[in-house]
Amino acid sequence: MKINEQISLTKRALKVMFRLDRTYTLCLIFGAFTNALTPYISIFFSAKLIDALFAAEPLSSLILYISLTVGLTFLFTVLN
Repeated sequence: MKINEQISLTKRALKVMFRLDRTYTLCLIFGAFTNALTPYISIFFSAKLIDALFAAEPLSSLILYISLTVGLTFLFTVLN
């Protein structure tokens, strides 16, 4: 199956799902998005934290990066 056929089939399936239950479909899409985004939060903020350590930034910015990492990871995990 070619990519255009797969895209067409996916569009048709989404149209059917929206006709059946719009709220459930939107929740599925949102859940898939947050599930895919969750690992990148810790990767991004770990890199920011390492950069801040090497740049000798103040302790407040280090605490901010740590808090954002833990908080956003927790939030996205709860949303899933």
